[in-house]
Amino acid sequence: MVRGEQSPPRGTDGVSASGALVSRDAVVPLTLVTRFFPEATQEMSTGQNATAVGKSKATRSVIYTSSDKSKKVTISVDQYASSSDASAAYEEAVQKSRTVPGFRPIDAPNLGPQAFIGTVTQGTETHIGLGALRGTLIVGVTLVGYEPSADTTAKLISLAREEEKAADAIVAAPSPAVKQKIDALVQAQPAQRVTPGIAVAISKNGQTIYENTAGERDVSSHAPMLITTPQPIGSITKQFTTAGILLLQQEKKLSIDDKLSKYVPEYVHGDEITLRQMLNMVSGISDNDPAIYGDHLTQPITRNEMFANLNALALTWKPGTHMVYTNTNYNLLGLVIERASGQSYLAFLREHIFSPLGMSSTSTIDHPPPDMASGYHHEKPGEPFTTRAELHPDFSFGTGNLVSTTQDLLKWDAALLGQKVLNEASLRTMFTVPGDGNINTVLEEDKRFPVLLHVSDGKPTVYAMGWMLPNPHTKWHGGHTFLFDRQTRCLAMGTTSRSSATFATEAGSSRRTSPSRFTIY
Repeated sequence: MVRGEQSPPRGTDGVSASGALVSRDAVVPLTLVTRFFPEATQEMSTGQNATAVGKSKATRSVIYTSSDKSKKVTISVDQYASSSDASAAYEEAVQKSRTVPGFRPIDAPNLGPQAFIGTVTQGTETHIGLGALRGTLIVGVTLVGYEPSADTTAKLISLAREEEKAADAIVAAPSPAVKQKIDALVQAQPAQRVTPGIAVAISKNGQTIYENTAGERDVSSHAPMLITTPQPIGSITKQFTTAGILLLQQEKKLSIDDKLSKYVPEYVHGDEITLRQMLNMVSGISDNDPAIYGDHLTQPITRNEMFANLNALALTWKPGTHMVYTNTNYNLLGLVIERASGQSYLAFLREHIFSPLGMSSTSTIDHPPPDMASGYHHEKPGEPFTTRAELHPDFSFGTGNLVSTTQDLLKWDAALLGQKVLNEASLRTMFTVPGDGNINTVLEEDKRFPVLLHVSDGKPTVYAMGWMLPNPHTKWHGGHTFLFDRQTRCLAMGTTSRSSATFATEAGSSRRTSPSRFTIY
């Protein structure tokens, strides 16, 4: 995309339709440009991008040149009020580029569906330009005086990707006023003794734009909570179990429409239930966890004992007719992963997800990473924090046994939504809610237990596979154990912009449990 070369001289900022300039920090510095194009030794000008198209909210263009001005590297960032405005402007820019006499698109592998690159020679000058759509931004990088070789194209793409990161981080960052409000909320949690410690991280388009912690990860030693502190993630584990099943389907080692009995013949109702129904929580398997795993869920139980208990319970509903949030669905799916792959649950996830994504602080409760937070309990905010038994891995297994950090979970969100874990078809399956609104959750009628939104409210299910989709723009799931709470939420705004947030606290509340029934959600 040949664009963005007509910036006014330094100090004479241009005036766009909005009269605003994108922050100078949104454009990478000269030191980074010279990593790819060492001939560019000076910054010649900066100001408004005079070639921006559409209804830009703010723009910025910076031109770097060689000492003799024979080579130029121009970087531009155009910001729009909405992703739809940015998308329309991007399409307009692409079409304008195609109409330039002599323009020739360049075929670049792995460029991505929302980026465009081409070259044109005008007189004695050759221009090579790249434009990329990033949510509400259009990022452009143009070279003048360079030959359009494969090496030059590769360097251009690498520089553009660095610029995308820089622009995202600056433009998407919360304003000082918003950051101050978030900071205050974070600090208030341990100050008001809601939790001993808390970690919060927020990203946009795969770039972290906010991180903060408060309080302690260990009350006895007063060790501070860090953004790198691992904590149990409870039922967010279900997302990884889902991904494991779908990865095995991609490898043709199973089908989610297989009967459970194909992999778990020990279960007497396995011939009546498919893996898909289990993933969607519509299998009808009993949700009476204490009857299956023991009264308190904190003691070890052999698999034979678990199956004996489970087989004594009837299906609560005909499979595929009602949504009941049942942890045993995902424990049995964890067992399916082991039997279909020939690996342990943890080994499979490490090989296929954790290691490739650099999630070095993610493991299981029974194989904890270093410096994991200690868990605590109290009846209500303000009361002293005490310790108690945590859920046993024999219960939490594929349903709530993982440990991670806010940073690792943001890596997970970005990679998953960026199709770096699952292919497009599998991702679509993961985010499909069954029943087209015709499958309801089972209304909780026992007054001892609060009705949980989207889980036991009697309304149509919004549960897909390891994610809840309450509206077209939100994907979320919580994670709760006896000693930890965690939430992760992905907000999709438009088609090219998304935000993810994850927070973790280390205080469970007995208000979510009773001697006769427990729920991980």
